[in-house]
Amino acid sequence: MTDYETILYDVTGNRATVTFNRPDHLNGITNTMMRELYECLSEVAFDPNIRVVQLTGAGQGFCPGADLKAYSSGEKQEPNRKEYFNITSLLHEMPKVTVAAINGACAAAGTCIQK
Repeated sequence: MTDYETILYDVTGNRATVTFNRPDHLNGITNTMMRELYECLSEVAFDPNIRVVQLTGAGQGFCPGADLKAYSSGEKQEPNRKEYFNITSLLHEMPKVTVAAINGACAAAGTCIQK
């Protein structure tokens, strides 16, 4: 199992749980988080043992979309790749039941993820 910087990934039985893990930023999305979500969900989509994918957020927020403070802070961001924007397509098209356990703020790109 891969260790990630901005998400937690756990498999219990046939259920995978992906947790956005930037609680001090209400789980706002950065380029690193996009890459990690893409990599993780790409793996989950083709794992025949996983039947259910649960998405949730650490702390008090689910996902407010992009972390605009991180993007405007001047802090160096890793480069994005075009395929990382296919996260919602992966969720909608993978042959798994997807469940969003929304535990707080959910806006912008966060609403696309939870559909």
